[in-house]
Amino acid sequence: MPENKLYPPEGLSAPVPLTLSALRDAQSSGAVLEAAALRCDAALCLHFQFGSVTARMPREEVTAPWITGAGRDIAVLSRVGKPVCFTVTDLSADAKGAPHAVLSRRKAQELAMAEMLRELKPGSVVAGRGVRTEPFGAFVDIGRG
Repeated sequence: MPENKLYPPEGLSAPVPLTLSALRDAQSSGAVLEAAALRCDAALCLHFQFGSVTARMPREEVTAPWITGAGRDIAVLSRVGKPVCFTVTDLSADAKGAPHAVLSRRKAQELAMAEMLRELKPGSVVAGRGVRTEPFGAFVDIGRG
């Protein structure tokens, strides 16, 4: 049985409807959620829509800086249309009073890394999702990107 059930790879979590109530609960509990990014703007921020709630993930929150290639624009652009894990860092109203959330993928990655460093041992069996291959090896997501 995989030992990374708490923080599975992106795209392997069952879809959950994200309502304003669910986002509030996730913000207060620090839960990691997942949804597909709809678009990327000129400032390299990702945008999401959860019913009546708009959400934005600032560029600096898309990828943890210790991940190889995190500073490259493609690290953000490649997330559009794909499942992205995140925590809710802020939930407020916009200028017109509509709910707006600010999200962080970086925080979800940091939580996953801390858990894996604490719990995984040599010989652990983990679920993974192939990300890409290079002439020198393969890259596999074993926890939240």
